[in-house]
Amino acid sequence: MFKDYVGETEEDAINTAIEDLHIERADFDVEVLKTVKKGLFKKGSVTIRVYVGEHNDSPKLTEFTDEEPYENIEIEESIVKNTSSNPLPENEIEEKVVNFLIELVNKTGFEKVQFEITSRDDDKLTVALISDDSALLIGRHGQNLDAIQVIVNAYYLQLKDNSYKRIVLDSENYRIRREESLVKTAYYVARRVRASGKSALLEPMNSYERRIVHRALDEFPGVKTESEGEGAIKTIRVIPE
Repeated sequence: MFKDYVGETEEDAINTAIEDLHIERADFDVEVLKTVKKGLFKKGSVTIRVYVGEHNDSPKLTEFTDEEPYENIEIEESIVKNTSSNPLPENEIEEKVVNFLIELVNKTGFEKVQFEITSRDDDKLTVALISDDSALLIGRHGQNLDAIQVIVNAYYLQLKDNSYKRIVLDSENYRIRREESLVKTAYYVARRVRASGKSALLEPMNSYERRIVHRALDEFPGVKTESEGEGAIKTIRVIPE
């Protein structure tokens, strides 16, 4: 379904939609339908269209026959494949990271969580959290997993180690599934933007997820992307060229 809203700014219109629909910003897509610039004797306004659910009322993917199906998009190989031959810590730094994770997760109330190192490369060390309560560990849109990841990376920076640029946490292949979802949504929205000639906003994302979307649409014909907002969590606008 979709519904239109008007506000003095795009943010005002989005906030009105959130209050009216009683949903979170991450649960819908936004397309800008009309922008009226502020003049001397008139107020500016922005009309948006909010898409909720499976976008049944918006253009279908099958209408775009000139593009490769988005299901064929390649996901980052280092995330998909287990590139670690040893799931246990191999050195003092890895042992410190895993021990810190064990203590941190235990303090949050989770029990019987196992930790396995699933990949090692120059860019990142990926640690999988294995638990019967994986859904709770991951949280809504990965919020809990991201929060734990932020804390463990802050700890890792204090170790002043140059083995890895960052620590990535995963559980039940959430990172893989999330990246696939982000890329598919990015392609869907890009095709809709190109067909309509009107820009659209994606859901708020952290910097890592934004890089995935920017990279996915970098060579997509007819559109460009720009990050909007302040702080660590920003949105991406897909703009027709």
